[in-house]
Amino acid sequence: AKRKHVTAIKWNPRFTDMFAVGYGSFDFMKQGSGLICGFSLKNPSYPEFTFTTETGVMCLDWHPTHHSLICAGLYDGSVCVYDVHHHKNAPIFQSTVKTGKHTDPC
Repeated sequence: AKRKHVTAIKWNPRFTDMFAVGYGSFDFMKQGSGLICGFSLKNPSYPEFTFTTETGVMCLDWHPTHHSLICAGLYDGSVCVYDVHHHKNAPIFQSTVKTGKHTDPC
């Protein structure tokens, strides 16, 4: 997460020692990839999981009842859903222009 801004933090609603951090950039001219890291208070120095995103993370939230699912809104308007139990650096769902990707500023 070097040279990236923390753009979102969200506590897990079920596992109260777990929180997710989204990384991206607030600088319009310096956009790049993003990152989602999951940390535990038991070991806050090293993430429990990480997911790389194509563009910066602008917001994120945990699913209220499926506590391993985390949803992220990205700078390019995409929405990605990740399952922290899957050990792949890929979303289980990602919106596209065809599936309703957000494309305008409002």
